[in-house]
Amino acid sequence: MAEVTYVTKDGLDRVDARLTAEIKENKQHIKENSEAIVKLEALYGTLVKLPDAISALEKTVVSVNHNLETMSTRIGLMNESITEQRNSIKDLRAENQKQNETIHEVDNKSKIDWSKAITANFWKIILAIAGAIVAYKQLIG
Repeated sequence: MAEVTYVTKDGLDRVDARLTAEIKENKQHIKENSEAIVKLEALYGTLVKLPDAISALEKTVVSVNHNLETMSTRIGLMNESITEQRNSIKDLRAENQKQNETIHEVDNKSKIDWSKAITANFWKIILAIAGAIVAYKQLIG
């Protein structure tokens, strides 16, 4: 037969108080854990989008880098073009200086018989004019 045990009212109250305290403590832990889970879910929700944001950022950085390289190349080409233009201007100034010197020499010769000079150099003048027209068309055309 089974042994019968009796519980006193004080013993029952002590067990009840202990279990009530443990239940209260467990409810508090459950509440704290629930709050922590909500915070973790919110953090996870924001972190889920992080790989896409990093990927987009990487694409943007690559695009910016490519644009900077393209701009650098274009600037280099522009610098070369500017240098060529400067050299061309220097050449034109030198040629202009030579022409000015020639004009001064002609101006200094006050006793030129223009009709004789033109007659003696007729073909040279025609060839010079034709050459100037061809050069003009080459430079402008």
